[in-house]
Amino acid sequence: MLGCLAFHKIFNQYSSNPWVYYLPGKWVPHCTLAVNLNNAMVNKAIDVCKNLMLPIDVEFQSIGLFEFKSNKQLIEYRFEYSD
Repeated sequence: MLGCLAFHKIFNQYSSNPWVYYLPGKWVPHCTLAVNLNNAMVNKAIDVCKNLMLPIDVEFQSIGLFEFKSNKQLIEYRFEYSD
C-alpha cells in the first residue's frame, strides 16, 4: 500500500507548492461538493444540509486527482468490491 510520504513524492510533479491543508500529517479526507457559489446558492446549500439525516451511508466507487482551477481530471483509480 502506498504510504502518505510516497504519495506526496509521486504527486509533487503536479504541484511543488501544495496548500498547507494537503501536506503530510495535515490532510483531512473530504469530498468537495461545490465551489464558487453565489450567495443564493450558498443559502440553498445550507438549507439542504440542515435537512440531511446523518450519518450518510456512502459507497466509494473511485478516487481521483483533479486540477483545481480547470476542473480537469488527471487520474482516477476505480475500486473493486467483492461480496
